Amino acid sequence: GAVMDERIAWAALAISLFYTAGMYLNDAFDAEHDRAVRPERPIPRGLIPRRRVFVTGALLLGFGELMLVWPRASDYERLPLLAAALGLALAACILFYSWRHKRDPFSPVVMALCRALVYVITAAWLVDRLPGQVLAGAAALAIYVVALSQVAKYDVLPGRSIAMMIAGISILDAVMVLSSTGQWGLAGLTALGFPLTLALQRFTPGT
Repeated sequence: GAVMDERIAWAALAISLFYTAGMYLNDAFDAEHDRAVRPERPIPRGLIPRRRVFVTGALLLGFGELMLVWPRASDYERLPLLAAALGLALAACILFYSWRHKRDPFSPVVMALCRALVYVITAAWLVDRLPGQVLAGAAALAIYVVALSQVAKYDVLPGRSIAMMIAGISILDAVMVLSSTGQWGLAGLTALGFPLTLALQRFTPGT
């Protein structure tokens, strides 16, 4: 119904803020490395101060968490505390990954956990619990992301196959949406991420 659609949109916006925060923080933490190997990036080129990127990333994390704490549209008396706690866990994982991903061999696992938390946070915010199919889907996504990271790291498959695997996350998302909501339209919309990702990779490799 309309209330559930509003909840889904709110959760999607909150997760998008976390995701965008991760991109900012990743660039900020990688600034020294980029100065040596990717000097064309915005921070090494001096187009934006590193401090500002850190602050922007931190604010985006904060706003994402605030949206998870905000009362849901149909229940203003109760705060979604489970979703808020999981949001803090996601923020911690984003910070750790952005800080350590170039030096920690377990960084693919942390990235996988970030992806899996998207599923569980959304479920927690919508229904205040973690259904079994959501946990199973989150585990499947985490395994997929770890496998993708290892395939990319060791060049097991040609480059186009890696691009297809990255885009394939959208298909996994669509299956998860369909199994948990039964909404074919929403699942189809999610699956559109597959061709869109492939199209965007023509301009930004690794998207």
